[in-house]
Amino acid sequence: MSYTKRDAPAINEQFGDLIKSCFRKLPEGSELGNNHLARVITRHLRRYQHLSSFFDEDNLPVGEDIEDSVDSYCTWAFALVQLIEPLSFDREPPRNWCLREYRKFSENPNLLRLLGDKDRHFFILIDPRLSAIQPAALSSRFSDWIARINRLKQTHIILADERNTTLSEKIQGIAKQILALRTEIIDRWLAD
Repeated sequence: MSYTKRDAPAINEQFGDLIKSCFRKLPEGSELGNNHLARVITRHLRRYQHLSSFFDEDNLPVGEDIEDSVDSYCTWAFALVQLIEPLSFDREPPRNWCLREYRKFSENPNLLRLLGDKDRHFFILIDPRLSAIQPAALSSRFSDWIARINRLKQTHIILADERNTTLSEKIQGIAKQILALRTEIIDRWLAD
């Protein structure tokens, strides 16, 4: 699960109903600095679909403190689920972890050799229009990422007006695709 917490208080407020329906309460105090929308998505992936992820639902360390672990995880993950919001496309510095994770995952030489550029990406957008999320002056560093998001638009989950029950059904669909990818990758590794 890849996301940013740079604008967590605004995202938490925007999706407060969805967050409250999942956790039975809204974040308050120091919790406001965490992206609880990402926690909702992760809860659906881990708790209800039994998929593991790098995201620790209750305690996520700062990316810079675990950089090697993040890089390692991105190279052996079967799929990448990214929450796409405006600050996902934020300029550096500080480091844009969403872009770094996308690149590390997408440019994995072992899986590129095994699968080619097969899409193993799942994007969860906070708005149905990517143009409403991305900045007007988007850096060219994001062009291949934006192109992939646009190419996969039929497989996105759009969170605008989403409810917890329908989100659960959609995430179950993503979980099934991830499990199929896992099987395909393992079968190809064994045949290789």
